[in-house]
Amino acid sequence: MQPSLFLELVEKYFPGLVVSVYEEIVTQNDYSFLRDLNVQFSVTGTWETIQGINKNVMADVIALDASIPYKTANPLKVATGDIPKVGTKRQLNETSLTMLQMLIARDGQDTAQVRKQVFEHVAQVIQGQLEKYEYMYLNGLSNGGVLVVNNGTNVGTEIRVNFGMPADNESFASIVWGNANYTPLSDIQAMIDDAAAKGYAITKLKMSQATFNLIKNSDEARSLAYPLAQNAP
Repeated sequence: MQPSLFLELVEKYFPGLVVSVYEEIVTQNDYSFLRDLNVQFSVTGTWETIQGINKNVMADVIALDASIPYKTANPLKVATGDIPKVGTKRQLNETSLTMLQMLIARDGQDTAQVRKQVFEHVAQVIQGQLEKYEYMYLNGLSNGGVLVVNNGTNVGTEIRVNFGMPADNESFASIVWGNANYTPLSDIQAMIDDAAAKGYAITKLKMSQATFNLIKNSDEARSLAYPLAQNAP
């Protein structure tokens, strides 16, 4: 990688600028992956997680002087993988470089206007990476895995992470939401009931604004909110 044409400015201002811009962006944007996940640093560039498949078991009622029988231990699953690089590269065009050279020749290198032009893409690059992480996280919650496809905008190797969601834990709409006579409330209740039968309690649901609008505008939701109305608003 070629060094920056403005190496002195980069070495002097870039580290502090990145921190301040990052903090400003995450303050203004409520990213789910930052709110829901814990930070864990990797020295080796790989990730590993050990997950216990926990299920509720029935306790035994025994006599006071009897020993307690052992229960089968919960199985463990280990997942590993390489941590892919996520980055964005921007560069100044010829017009911007010419203007910078003129500014530097007139006012010197370390001026507010020069610094603004040199670092004008910092916020876009940082926010672009955060948006990619947010997409990967939410996509993983919905589909049980992450797949970032090389489609022309993502140059390089595909990123594929499979969380190993059991097939019988997948839930699908009885009728595709938005089609005639779709029933989103019944679909959600069926998913909750299925989880409860397996010993899990769903306490939080995440959805996009578009998904919420589909639920709100369904005949099922309207009849629940306005059971006596002939023409619900």
